[in-house]
Amino acid sequence: VGELGCAACHSTTRPELASKPAPDLSAVSARVLGGHLRRFIEQPSATKPGTTMPNVLGHLPAAERARAAEALAHYLASLGSAPP
Repeated sequence: VGELGCAACHSTTRPELASKPAPDLSAVSARVLGGHLRRFIEQPSATKPGTTMPNVLGHLPAAERARAAEALAHYLASLGSAPP
């Protein structure tokens, strides 16, 4: 229940049912290679079996999904690279 984020839409007073927090992606390029990041965004379960990341691009045709994953990976790679 917590991993799937049910409490994000369904209210609960039980803290053990709280949603799993999303990872901090502000410096993801320091931890993950760009090609892996793109593949994970494009096909999360195929890249990391058992992941809770939904396939948010799964509804797109393959070529469009690849372009969107590439653009998102470039954006994420750019985070944290500029001086504060």
